[in-house]
Amino acid sequence: MSKLIPIVRKEAGCLKYETLSNVEEPELYIIPEECESKKHLDDNLALPHMIKHKAITAPWSAEPLFLSLYDVNTVERIKI
Repeated sequence: MSKLIPIVRKEAGCLKYETLSNVEEPELYIIPEECESKKHLDDNLALPHMIKHKAITAPWSAEPLFLSLYDVNTVERIKI
């Protein structure tokens, strides 16, 4: 991951890419990525280094890898 992060951060449309780990579950990693558009994300995932990374890391997971996509078009302020 340490080699991949700076590469991804330089890609077109990449606004944020980082690795977070869970203190209680150190084998669990969350990789938030923020892109300018869904097309930028799709383009990123199709790059050779991302395909290679997925192939290398897939055996480390007991379950299939998945992405959760969030599209924020509006922001609503609520009183708490």
